[in-house]
Amino acid sequence: MQAYCMKCRAKREIKNPKSITLKNGRPATQGVCPVCGTKVYRIGKGFPPFLVSASQARRRGFESLHLLHRDLSFA
Repeated sequence: MQAYCMKCRAKREIKNPKSITLKNGRPATQGVCPVCGTKVYRIGKGFPPFLVSASQARRRGFESLHLLHRDLSFA
Protein backbone atom coordinates (compact mmCIF):
# COMPACT_ATOMS: atom_id res chain seq x y z
CA MET A 1 0.00 0.00 0.00
CA GLN A 2 1.29 3.46 -0.86
CA ALA A 3 0.95 6.81 0.85
CA TYR A 4 2.14 10.31 -0.03
CA CYS A 5 5.26 11.41 1.87
CA MET A 6 5.12 15.14 2.57
CA LYS A 7 8.88 15.38 3.05
CA CYS A 8 9.89 13.49 -0.12
CA ARG A 9 6.92 14.89 -2.07
CA ALA A 10 6.31 11.51 -3.67
CA LYS A 11 4.20 8.39 -3.22
CA ARG A 12 6.09 5.74 -1.29
CA GLU A 13 5.35 2.20 -0.20
CA ILE A 14 4.37 2.20 3.49
CA LYS A 15 6.91 0.51 5.76
CA ASN A 16 5.55 -1.09 8.97
CA PRO A 17 1.85 -0.39 8.23
CA LYS A 18 -0.60 -0.39 11.13
CA SER A 19 -4.37 0.01 11.10
CA ILE A 20 -5.46 2.94 13.26
CA THR A 21 -8.61 4.94 13.92
CA LEU A 22 -8.47 8.72 13.69
CA LYS A 23 -10.08 11.02 16.28
CA ASN A 24 -13.12 11.46 14.06
CA GLY A 25 -13.62 7.68 13.87
CA ARG A 26 -12.34 7.16 10.32
CA PRO A 27 -10.05 4.20 9.67
CA ALA A 28 -6.54 4.85 8.40
CA THR A 29 -3.20 3.16 7.87
CA GLN A 30 -0.12 4.63 9.54
CA GLY A 31 3.46 3.75 8.71
CA VAL A 32 6.89 5.08 7.92
CA CYS A 33 8.42 6.33 4.67
CA PRO A 34 11.21 3.88 3.73
CA VAL A 35 13.38 6.69 2.29
CA CYS A 36 13.30 9.49 4.88
CA GLY A 37 11.67 7.87 7.94
CA THR A 38 8.77 10.36 8.19
CA LYS A 39 5.38 9.12 9.41
CA VAL A 40 2.94 8.67 6.54
CA TYR A 41 -0.81 8.12 6.65
CA ARG A 42 -3.33 6.71 4.22
CA ILE A 43 -6.89 7.57 5.17
CA GLY A 44 -9.43 4.88 4.39
CA LYS A 45 -9.77 1.21 5.11
CA GLY A 46 -6.47 -0.62 4.86
CA PHE A 47 -6.05 -4.13 3.54
CA PRO A 48 -5.88 -6.90 6.14
CA PRO A 49 -3.11 -9.33 5.18
CA PHE A 50 -5.46 -12.34 5.06
CA LEU A 51 -7.48 -10.74 2.23
CA VAL A 52 -4.49 -10.23 -0.09
CA SER A 53 -4.25 -12.72 -2.94
CA ALA A 54 -1.02 -14.30 -4.14
CA SER A 55 -1.02 -12.21 -7.33
CA GLN A 56 -1.41 -8.99 -5.32
CA ALA A 57 1.47 -10.07 -3.08
CA ARG A 58 3.71 -10.64 -6.12
CA ARG A 59 2.74 -7.22 -7.53
CA ARG A 60 3.86 -5.66 -4.26
CA GLY A 61 7.25 -7.37 -4.56
CA PHE A 62 6.72 -10.37 -2.27
CA GLU A 63 7.45 -13.77 -3.71
CA SER A 64 4.85 -15.45 -1.51
CA LEU A 65 1.98 -14.62 0.82
CA HIS A 66 4.03 -15.92 3.76
CA LEU A 67 6.55 -13.09 3.34
CA LEU A 68 3.76 -10.52 2.97
CA HIS A 69 2.09 -11.66 6.20
CA ARG A 70 5.40 -11.58 8.03
CA ASP A 71 6.19 -8.06 6.76
CA LEU A 72 2.81 -6.56 7.67
CA SER A 73 2.09 -6.00 11.34
CA PHE A 74 -1.30 -4.70 12.33
CA ALA A 75 -0.67 -4.70 16.08
